[in-house]
Amino acid sequence: MSSSRSRGSLGTSQYSERREFDSLFRDFNEMSHFAVRGITFATEAATDLEEAEEQEELNQLDVIVRDYIDLENKLGFQRTALNNLKIRFDAGHKFAKNYETQLDDALNKYETKSENEKYFQNENYIEFRQKIWDVNHPDETMPPLDKEADDEIVMGKQKESLYCPITTLLLEEPVTSNVCKHTFSKDAIMQLIRRNMNSVPCPMTGCDKYIMEHNLQPNKRIERKVEQYKAHSEDLMDDVETSNVLSYILVLVVNSYLEVVKKGPSDDEGNDFKGNSTHDVPLTYILPATYTFGIWGLIYALLGGFIIYQWFEPADNAAINVLIFSYINLEFYPPKNLFDRFFIHYPFTIYPAWLVVATTLNFWVAFKAIDTVFFSTIVVAVIGIIGVSFVDYHKRKDALFAGTLAWALIGIAIKQYKSIPILIAASVSSGLIIGGILRVSVNRIIAWYHLRTRSATVNNLERTDERSPLLPQ
Repeated sequence: MSSSRSRGSLGTSQYSERREFDSLFRDFNEMSHFAVRGITFATEAATDLEEAEEQEELNQLDVIVRDYIDLENKLGFQRTALNNLKIRFDAGHKFAKNYETQLDDALNKYETKSENEKYFQNENYIEFRQKIWDVNHPDETMPPLDKEADDEIVMGKQKESLYCPITTLLLEEPVTSNVCKHTFSKDAIMQLIRRNMNSVPCPMTGCDKYIMEHNLQPNKRIERKVEQYKAHSEDLMDDVETSNVLSYILVLVVNSYLEVVKKGPSDDEGNDFKGNSTHDVPLTYILPATYTFGIWGLIYALLGGFIIYQWFEPADNAAINVLIFSYINLEFYPPKNLFDRFFIHYPFTIYPAWLVVATTLNFWVAFKAIDTVFFSTIVVAVIGIIGVSFVDYHKRKDALFAGTLAWALIGIAIKQYKSIPILIAASVSSGLIIGGILRVSVNRIIAWYHLRTRSATVNNLERTDERSPLLPQ
């Protein structure tokens, strides 16, 4: 009985200690946010003071910002020491001396740092000085704060790249790792981290650091530079967008002309002037049914939507990079709204998928020697394998890409129904792709349902926890 009471008392004590830890962490986070808000306010005020040429007040504000940075760093040391303290507590070790020693060591080490190490490499302080600089030098690059640190200047140039090393495109919502100081587009690095169980090697070549979600910090300074670059690139954007419009019109005109020339003149019964039927001419063994080519209408409609959508602000980055925009890069541009999905993701997924079929068909037409039942059956099976791999084994489980290939395979099965090997290959391949699409769709629905259920459970627990006493009764 006494043993049971002792275990209960110990459990109550541990529960109380953990609640104290959680409370301390919340306090540290609130104080850290206070310091960040202070720096943000001082940075905005610095612009007004510089415009008013109030140099004395600006110098005082500089001292205040440095104090806030010192406070933020010291709070970080305490938070780190507290976290190590909690780890030792959970393991059943004594910790008071260890906590004090670790904190003192970190504070003493910080005090011995130079002005360059404390402030000139701090993103918040650089942003503060940058705002002041931009008042009177809006079109000039701010010189490095530490003029004697040549190595830091080199590193600074490396960090100042406005392109994400993952997507190779302009940074979007840039975040910087606090372990290696490399900057990435937020969506791109977050996808990599979540795909690798919340820890991923830095994507920057030559960096051996590992990045976790909590290591990423928004980089407002780089984000502002990206916005400045976009503002200075408005003329380039207009040229690119205009070029896209002209290219789209040219493609429509050329393809329409080729369709007319290909069909040629015919009489009312559908015969050309040589007396040959112009309907259902079997050009090759992998020619799909005529209706299949109606997908070009969908592709051109979606690309037309992109041509219009590119002029609107949400698609600015896509418009700038459209010449290097590819199916692979879509992974790093998750749709933010319905327009992104319809006018960026859909056209740049369906188009390359259909090009697989169209290119193969053109190759078969050009080289008649391989246009046999045997080789045609093989290539139909290969197209099927590609479709199955995209829906079952591709990391994105791309049902739209695979579905486009299935559309073509169904057309081939209908058109080439007299050739049994091709009919079987096309039917089986399209069936496997459609089965994979259904399986992926069901799995996504189940995952969505579990996510909603889990979220609802967490919300209920949080509400229950808010109503519970700090210690069990």
